[in-house]
Amino acid sequence: MTGRILAGALALAVVAGPAGAGWLANSLADGDFDNSDYQAARDAGATLYDGVDPALGAMAEWANAETGSTGTVEITEIGEGPCIRLHHIATIAAKGKTVEANGRRCQGDDGRWLIAPEQ
Repeated sequence: MTGRILAGALALAVVAGPAGAGWLANSLADGDFDNSDYQAARDAGATLYDGVDPALGAMAEWANAETGSTGTVEITEIGEGPCIRLHHIATIAAKGKTVEANGRRCQGDDGRWLIAPEQ
C-alpha cells in the first residue's frame, strides 16, 4: 500500500513538473516499477554525474535482487549549462517487458543535478 501511495504522489509531482521528467515515476504509478526499482535506476544514473565529471558514453547498470528487474543508463549527450541527456533501458521482471526513455539533468549553481525539461 505504501508503494502505491508513494507512486501516486510521485506521479502527481511529475505532472506538475517538467515535461519528460517522470517516465520512471509513471512506470511506478502504473504498477510496473517497484519503489526499489525506481531507486536503483535513479542511483545508477547519479553515479554518472554526481560528484564526477560526466563523460559522453558513460554507462551504469543496475539490478534489483528483490524484484529481478534490471537496467542500464547511459549519458548520450553533454550540453551547456552544464546539462546531460540520459538514456534508460529497464527490464521490468514482474511485467516481462522492457521500457526505454530519455531524461535530462542540469547542474544548478549550488552543484546539485536537477531534472530539467526536454529541449
